[in-house]
Amino acid sequence: MKKQSVPPGFQDMLSFGVIEALLGRRSRRFFMGAEIPDGVFAYKSRHDPMPLSDLEKFLVVAACGGNTSWHHMIYRAKLYAPHLSNYAGAASGRTFPSAAGFCTSKTFFTDDEGVYILDSRDDPAFSERNEDGSLDFEQIVKSLKTRTRKLRNGRLRLPPDVPYVVSDRKAIIIL
Repeated sequence: MKKQSVPPGFQDMLSFGVIEALLGRRSRRFFMGAEIPDGVFAYKSRHDPMPLSDLEKFLVVAACGGNTSWHHMIYRAKLYAPHLSNYAGAASGRTFPSAAGFCTSKTFFTDDEGVYILDSRDDPAFSERNEDGSLDFEQIVKSLKTRTRKLRNGRLRLPPDVPYVVSDRKAIIIL
């Protein structure tokens, strides 16, 4: 099987520390091709709109609903010690909070091509950990793709009124 090549800077992204990313975060980004037509922050991008690549899209999906390999369950509860507890719903870890490993959440997302669901509720680990504890990100992306199902064509359109969005004069904020 041919190994997928990764774009320049990908390894830099993987080695960037989570604390540094969280504490250094600044919202000065503006997506390509967008415009804020008026007000203090009026701005028009000089670029044409550009959709995310498949890899970029699945990086976002992995952060929202990914699987972090096998977790160590809830260990050492006084009632069960020295054995594992019996109430962890699944043995695979997640990138999002899930009480006792039940992982009942599902991730929905949309882009110009369609509306999708990532249903990984009862799935095992997306990738086995390497000897050094790292994960094979290409395997994770492959697993995400096989677990993602397209629900319909076209972007999800939300009605531009309450309770679907919060409206402040001309600006519409999608919740």
